[in-house]
Amino acid sequence: MLHVVFSHAYFVLIPLALLEGPLLSIVCGAAAGMGALNPFIAYGILVGGDLGPDLMYYAIGRWGATMPFVRRYASRIQAIRDNFLSLEQLWRTHPLATMASAKLSYLLSPALIVSAGLSGMPLRRFVSCSLTVSTVHLGALAALGYGLAETYGYFHLSVASAAIFLAVPGLAILAGFGYVTILMRRRLRPKDAAQKSNLIKPRDRSSSN
Repeated sequence: MLHVVFSHAYFVLIPLALLEGPLLSIVCGAAAGMGALNPFIAYGILVGGDLGPDLMYYAIGRWGATMPFVRRYASRIQAIRDNFLSLEQLWRTHPLATMASAKLSYLLSPALIVSAGLSGMPLRRFVSCSLTVSTVHLGALAALGYGLAETYGYFHLSVASAAIFLAVPGLAILAGFGYVTILMRRRLRPKDAAQKSNLIKPRDRSSSN
């Protein structure tokens, strides 16, 4: 049964990578450590799968901003509506750090990445920042999974013990994402009424790409 699963693992990874990259990176790292997956192919799929949703959210903000229903939707997202001026400034002045914060915010990540498109961030810069953060972030998680698999093999743990061994760092990472999300929510509170009253409008595209 496992042989059948692993023989089609890369095809299964593609949709999963689009939905959940961080935890899947740990699993793929562990599978690579056990020799079940080629680490380079799996890593490429993970990074590509992480970029896909980012591009979708970016496109919604960048090219969908001219559509009234997109602007209405964006205006209903508190993180964007109440902090758009601050977010726009952050994307323009600190794009890499803002991208890292957006990806680590987890639940807030889609809204924050939509704001990158709304702010008129050039596509090439967006892709560069997204790939840079994903490469480091997912690579570190995959390395963690690989190390856990090596430890599992060294101590000859039972399957149940191995499951717990993998679950503990997974839960710790989810807790970390939740903590970063809370920090971002606190940081993205409007400092004055001007922030809250700001209307999201299409940005000048003349500087694109």
